[in-house]
Amino acid sequence: MWELEPGLYAFVVALRMALPEQLSRVSVRKLAGTTKRFWEAGWDPLSVAESCHDVYVQDGKRFPTCRPGQPARWLGWVLKRVDVATTPALRRYDAWAAAADTEPCPHGEPGGARLSVITGRAKCPLCRAAAP
Repeated sequence: MWELEPGLYAFVVALRMALPEQLSRVSVRKLAGTTKRFWEAGWDPLSVAESCHDVYVQDGKRFPTCRPGQPARWLGWVLKRVDVATTPALRRYDAWAAAADTEPCPHGEPGGARLSVITGRAKCPLCRAAAP
């Protein structure tokens, strides 16, 4: 019998909870092969779910809110179009960093008034002190 690693099992269960309409009735074993490369790359299940949504947004389509006819095959099709090397968090950070470099704060610090994605605080010390 084929045993799943405990971490991979937990990852797939969490992914099924993140996409309940699409994957709730699919066995963990069936989804493990499709999602293993994301688990090995250190992704979290919510990032995988967000990437599934992003694939549809890139195509200009709406994300399905019902269960596909073959959910495991649907997930495989969607995840083939996702690059494992760039997580959604990394893409969000890159977009934030690009915007932060272009907007100076009132004190002249480039990107100083913009809040950090990680800490939630402004980069400029004067902007941090003036914040309520």
